[in-house]
Amino acid sequence: MANSSRSNLNEIRIECSVEFTNVRRRALIHLHQRVQLTASPTTPLQSDSPFCFLYVPSKIMARVQPHVLRLVLVAVAFVCGLVFFLDPAGITSSTLASSSALAQDYLPGNADAVTHVVLFQFKKGSSPAAVDVACAKFMALKDTCQSPVTRHPYIRSIAGGRDNSIETLQNGLTHGFIVEFESVAERDYYVNMDPAHQSFKKEVEALVEKVTVVDFTNGRFR
Repeated sequence: MANSSRSNLNEIRIECSVEFTNVRRRALIHLHQRVQLTASPTTPLQSDSPFCFLYVPSKIMARVQPHVLRLVLVAVAFVCGLVFFLDPAGITSSTLASSSALAQDYLPGNADAVTHVVLFQFKKGSSPAAVDVACAKFMALKDTCQSPVTRHPYIRSIAGGRDNSIETLQNGLTHGFIVEFESVAERDYYVNMDPAHQSFKKEVEALVEKVTVVDFTNGRFR
C-alpha cells in the first residue's frame, strides 16, 4: 500500500514537472515573440559589446508584459505548493535520512580499533618534576610515534592523568594512560618495534615501580 501511494505521488510529481515545463516554454515563446515585434530595427543589439550580457536582459525585461510574469510565477507557486502539500512528511523524512547518512560518515568508530591501557606506579622518592617529564613524554608519543610506511603519526589518540578514584582499589597505581590504535597491527608495531616508544620505555624504566597493561577491542568479550 505504501509503495503504491509512493508510486502515485511520483507520477503526480512527474506530471506537474512536465506541465510546468510546458507552461514555461509557452511563456518564453510568447516573450520572444513580443521582443521581436517591439524591438527597434534601427537599434540592433550589439552582440560583440562587452556589456551585451547586461544589455540584452534589460531590453527583454523592458518589454515583458505583466500577465506573462504572473503566469510564470503562478505556475511555479502551484507546482511547489502541490509537492509540499501532497507529501510534506516524505520530503522531511528524506532530508533527515540524507543528513543522518552523511553524519554517519563522520562519526568515529572502527570495529578493529584497539584500546591500550597503561597504568604506572612510580618509585618512592621519584621527584615530581621527573614524573611530570615522564608523563609529558608519554603524551607526546601521539606525535613522535610515526608509521614506517607513511612517516606520519599513526596513534589515534592518547589520554592520561593522575588517579583520583575514591574506591581505594588502585593497588599503588597512580597514573593512567589510554592509547587508541586503528588496528592490531598498529598496536603490535607500537609495542614491539616503534623506535620512539622503545626509547621512552628505556627513559622511564628507572622511575617506574610497577606497570599494568590491558588491551581490548571494544565489544569483544571472547
